[in-house]
Amino acid sequence: MHTLNPPWQASNGHPLSALGYFLLQKTGLIRAFGLHPLRLARWLRRIEAGYSKRAPYHNATHAADVLQVCSWACLRWPAVLFPHHTTAHHTTHFDHITTRPP
Repeated sequence: MHTLNPPWQASNGHPLSALGYFLLQKTGLIRAFGLHPLRLARWLRRIEAGYSKRAPYHNATHAADVLQVCSWACLRWPAVLFPHHTTAHHTTHFDHITTRPP
């Protein structure tokens, strides 16, 4: 039986910075904004370092969980989350919801 490694092991102890970098790379935002990969990685590590490793809940792993859910929602439902910023290529199964300003 195959088991998955916990996020802190799969990311070598850096779940938030690893996931943040992965999502920025996957969505093409590193290239789109002309970000320097090494500087970005260092910046993400500094953000992650601000989380206490001793905190039982609000730690870097929890922050990575929140980042994953937020990124999933933004990519899955852009018309619902950002109704005034939708484009033709970002249509979803929520197209029946009006996206016109009130």
